[in-house]
Amino acid sequence: MDAAQILKNRGLRVTKIRVAVLDALREALQALPYGELQKKLSKFDRTTLYRTLLVLIENGFIHKA
Repeated sequence: MDAAQILKNRGLRVTKIRVAVLDALREALQALPYGELQKKLSKFDRTTLYRTLLVLIENGFIHKA
């Protein structure tokens, strides 16, 4: 199942950054620190990335280590 479908199934709006974050995390072989994730997704604003991560944490997609 792709990231967009997962977001839809959970009732969240599908956005480019949400899909990009989920794809980047899925492709990683281990946990990614914020800085590394920010480098991978440098085309997105830092604040937008942070807010996206908060939404994904609040909705149980990811957790903070």
